[in-house]
Amino acid sequence: MKSRTGAFILAMVGLVGTIGCGSGSGSGSANQAAAASPAAGSPAGTTAATTLAAATSNNTSASDSFAGTSNGNMQPGNVSKVSFRDLLYSGASTKIYVHVMPWWGESSHINIGYDSADPAEVKLQINDMISRGIDGLVLDWYGPQSTHENNALIAIMNEAQQHPGFEFAACEDAGALTGAPDVTAKLIADVNYIYSTFEQSSNYMRKNGQPVIFLFGEETLRSTGRRSLPAYRATPFSFGAIAGVSPSHSRRAALAGSGSPAIRLTLD
Repeated sequence: MKSRTGAFILAMVGLVGTIGCGSGSGSGSANQAAAASPAAGSPAGTTAATTLAAATSNNTSASDSFAGTSNGNMQPGNVSKVSFRDLLYSGASTKIYVHVMPWWGESSHINIGYDSADPAEVKLQINDMISRGIDGLVLDWYGPQSTHENNALIAIMNEAQQHPGFEFAACEDAGALTGAPDVTAKLIADVNYIYSTFEQSSNYMRKNGQPVIFLFGEETLRSTGRRSLPAYRATPFSFGAIAGVSPSHSRRAALAGSGSPAIRLTLD
């Protein structure tokens, strides 16, 4: 990550924490909208800028029903609304993204009070992100066969399209390829699905005009065999990213990163 020349910052945000935490029916969203009013007993001619309740209650999209855990996951609370962009140097055009894990609401994970695939929840999360100066999100994705995570990305796309300029992208997790008899063919099928389902959105993340797909963990699948992914070079994107992917079956893609030239990856 480069402070002045990098294309963006990829902020890693724990979803039990502050941003994109979701809330379902028990959100702190009502507290976010608490209007300031004159405090009782205030000196004549003065108006309170806020209230104690508004300044101390949950003002995130996290669920009020989540009480925290003994291993350090905090109960939702009041988090500064100072924009992340205000923390950058003057005139910075740096993009700020968050990485979203969409497994909440599945029986295999603890209940934190919301479902990552719930469109109402996604709306709360994206509105909260925008209010904090975040430009978009990258969702950890396990392929179209993982219905819950795929539905979460569909909900994100639909909500992002209500906010011009807010971007989203898919991160192909190695879990999408684990157990596939031909992981190269599976990756190509997944990329084609992302192209036809998500990349047609004007809100899909692009670099130099080309759609971006992030990768996470694929290096663990590489080998010299035809049925594994070839080695690829990590890029200044946190996970590595495939840019300029089209639905062609040439089995080629371009790896590109911030500040680096395109890197060709031959999948066959």
